[in-house]
Amino acid sequence: MQVQIKQLIHEIRPDLEEHVGNLLEEIDSIDIANLIALLEQTFNVEIPIYTVMPENFRDIASVENFIRTLKESK
Repeated sequence: MQVQIKQLIHEIRPDLEEHVGNLLEEIDSIDIANLIALLEQTFNVEIPIYTVMPENFRDIASVENFIRTLKESK
C-alpha cells in the first residue's frame, strides 16, 4: 500500500523527493484535497471531512494506517 500512496503523492507533486520526512511541510491544502480524491478512488474508501487531520497525513505510514482503519471500519 505504501508504494501506491507514494505513487499518488508523486502524481500530485512530482517535484517531491521520494522519502519526505514530514509530508505536511511539503504539500498545501490543494494537494491534500487532490490526494484525498485519489486515495478514495484508488482504495475505494470514503474519507469523511472530520477525519482530515494532520495526524492522518503526516507521512506515508500515517496515510497508510489511516486508509487501513477506514477499510476495516466498512
